[in-house]
Amino acid sequence: MRLLIILLTTRAWQPSRIARHPTHLRASTNEAEGVRRGLESVVCVFSTTAAPDYGQPWALYAEEDVTGSGFWVSPTQVVTNEHVIKHARDVRVRPHGSARKLKCRVAFASAERDLALLEVIDDAMSPPVLNFAQSLPELYSAVAVVGYPLGGDNICVTRGVVSRLDAMAYGGEGRGERLLVVQIDAGVNSGTSGGPALDERGHVAGVAFSSYAGSADNIGYLVPASVVEAFLREAELNERCPGLCALGISWQTAQNKALRRSLGLRGAEGILITKVSGSTAGVLEPGDVVSSVAGAPVADDGTIQLRGAERVHVAHLITSRRVGDEIDVGFVRAGALRIEKVTLKPPERPVPTVAEWDQSPSYVILGGLVLQPLSAPLWDAFDDEEAYEDPADVAAKYGAATHEIVVWTSTLTSDANYGYSELSHRLPRLTKACGIDVESLAHAAEVLRDARERGDAFYDLRFRDPGASDEVRVILDIDEVVSTHFDVGSFLSSLSADLCGSADASTAVGYQTLVQTQTMAYHELDVPEAKFSYDLSPMAVAVRTTGKRWYDFVTSICAIVGGTFTTVGLVDAVAHKVLKAGKQL
Repeated sequence: MRLLIILLTTRAWQPSRIARHPTHLRASTNEAEGVRRGLESVVCVFSTTAAPDYGQPWALYAEEDVTGSGFWVSPTQVVTNEHVIKHARDVRVRPHGSARKLKCRVAFASAERDLALLEVIDDAMSPPVLNFAQSLPELYSAVAVVGYPLGGDNICVTRGVVSRLDAMAYGGEGRGERLLVVQIDAGVNSGTSGGPALDERGHVAGVAFSSYAGSADNIGYLVPASVVEAFLREAELNERCPGLCALGISWQTAQNKALRRSLGLRGAEGILITKVSGSTAGVLEPGDVVSSVAGAPVADDGTIQLRGAERVHVAHLITSRRVGDEIDVGFVRAGALRIEKVTLKPPERPVPTVAEWDQSPSYVILGGLVLQPLSAPLWDAFDDEEAYEDPADVAAKYGAATHEIVVWTSTLTSDANYGYSELSHRLPRLTKACGIDVESLAHAAEVLRDARERGDAFYDLRFRDPGASDEVRVILDIDEVVSTHFDVGSFLSSLSADLCGSADASTAVGYQTLVQTQTMAYHELDVPEAKFSYDLSPMAVAVRTTGKRWYDFVTSICAIVGGTFTTVGLVDAVAHKVLKAGKQL
């Protein structure tokens, strides 16, 4: 009897297994075919980068070779991650199956989206272009991440499944606005960044950009296809990325029953506004309860319905739109429901969260005091803590701020600033210059220029340490500021490149060029505050763009003469060593 039951059970189970098996094989074959077609469109990205040193904003770190992945979106354009080409000095791509590296330029990039569009300069060979999936991938659907991870030179395919849809800041908590993200159960290893994640049809479901930094293994994140397509549309309309949108509100959840009763709320919808700025200034007020955005109900935990039972952060409804778009915002004020239109803008941040791919630090060197705008990258460079801080928390340390925060980061020692060097250790904020509240670095330069043109004898600067209430006073002699030069071992200007064209900044600091050898000043030649620095090996010249053209001619001749002397000297030295060695033999 037991034997009969076993035989019947075995026969009943076998047909079921055989019936399912061909379907499974067909699905795998379709997926493999889609991936095979997509391989031809994937490239390896090679970039040589030189990141700025925020501790010495005039300097760069040593060049570093970075490898990533990308894919063709047109016969001459490749999409990759922004962090792959950040601060790149040279970018090239190698198509799949080719040994040739094609030179590129960065046509468009967005640090907040971690996406970059490369324009291939060299002639390409009509590469196949990938298409984008037109909908979000379903949970547990299969994807294949294609790229060039470290550990080998050939293309690599990693299979995984979609495990979650969420909204998060790609740079980390507080480092930018929240965007939709696809989580997969496959790690995005170094070198795979920028590669496509292909669905079973060979369409791009997303772009690999990050792995989970915690203790869990095999968790990767994708930029969804919808975000990539929105980025490409921005590239068609703008030369520079306008940034992501934000409502400009700070809010808290309204899940507490007593809180909801006090606000007159009956359902389970709404978030309580605590601060307003940016897009919604003049429309919303602290104490309002936002109940809907773009027609979608906002739950009391700040989420909206994405698809079916899936929910994500309400910020997704904002960041998925373009700057200048209008949306309806529903809110409750004094027990009455209201709906108003809001024009979306980028967020107003006194402390910028990210630096774009080609952005170098702004700075002014005033009598040896190095002044810079506070930003998240700068704070990270000076912060001793390993954990990144939310830029909003950093800004709070300096008190309420609606304008750019200017900080004193370091001091180049000179007689002009003797006795002040230790005051910059905590990155104090420049609060006043010559009695006027400072709104930005450019504004500070304007105030200082006015003081000099008035004939003032001193620059009167006030600084405040983060978290402190008292101010430190720094007085600089204007004549000493203009005439001071520094031996810092490299050529640099007392102004960053973005301020060199500013007459305010140039006048305030005398447009000094800080040199390692000698400085020649030509005040009488009608070049406002222009100075030349030189060293015959190699020749180095710094001059304002408003100077006369014949100066360029003269300095070019000097460079040629200096280079000639240097070359003759090298040849003579080599010849001397060769002849001396010959005599010894």
